[in-house]
Amino acid sequence: MAVLARQSLRRSLDVLDGNDASLSEAVIRGDDELDQRYQQIESRAVDLIARQQPMATDLRQLMALIHVALHLERIGDMAVNVAEATRAASGLPPRRDILEHLQQMGERTIAMVDLSVEAFIKRDRAMCEQLGELDDEIDELNDELVSHAVGCRGDEGQLRWAIRMLQVSRYLERAADHAVDIGEQAWYLATGERRELD
Repeated sequence: MAVLARQSLRRSLDVLDGNDASLSEAVIRGDDELDQRYQQIESRAVDLIARQQPMATDLRQLMALIHVALHLERIGDMAVNVAEATRAASGLPPRRDILEHLQQMGERTIAMVDLSVEAFIKRDRAMCEQLGELDDEIDELNDELVSHAVGCRGDEGQLRWAIRMLQVSRYLERAADHAVDIGEQAWYLATGERRELD
C-alpha cells in the first residue's frame, strides 16, 4: 500500500506539472486498488482478532496496522483530489511560480510519506520526531500559497486557476498530515504511548 500511495502522489504531481489527461485518469483508476487493499487488511486483521484473541503487543500491532492502512488509503485519496483539481483547472492560464511552489510541497509530502513508512517498519522514534518538523514546513508552504494566489487577482482566468491550486495545496497538506498520523502509530508501537507529533 505504501508503494501504491507514493506512486499515486508522484503521478498526481506529474499531472500537475503537465496536465496530462490520461495520467490523471490513471491516478483516479489506481485508487480502486488502494481501497481494495485497505479493505483486505482490515478484514484480515478483524478476522485475526476474532479468531485468535491477541493480547497486549500483538493486539496493539494489529490495531496499528489497520490505522496505517487507512492513512495510506487516504493519501491515495488526496492524490486523486490533486489530479481532479488539476483537470478542473485545465484550459485556465497557469502561473509558473505557483506550480513550482506546489511541486516543492509535493516533493516534501512524498518524502514525509517515505519517512513515516520507514519509521513504522523500523519503530524508529527519531524518525517519528522528524515528521512533526517537516509537517510545520508543509503548513508554512500551504499558508504562503495564499499570497501567491492573491497576486493573480488582476487576471480573472488566472485567479480561477489559482483558486484550484489552493485546493491542490490543501490536499498535499492533508496527505502530509496522514504521514504524521502514520508516524504516531510507529511511536505507539515503539513505546506503547500515544503522542501527537504535529
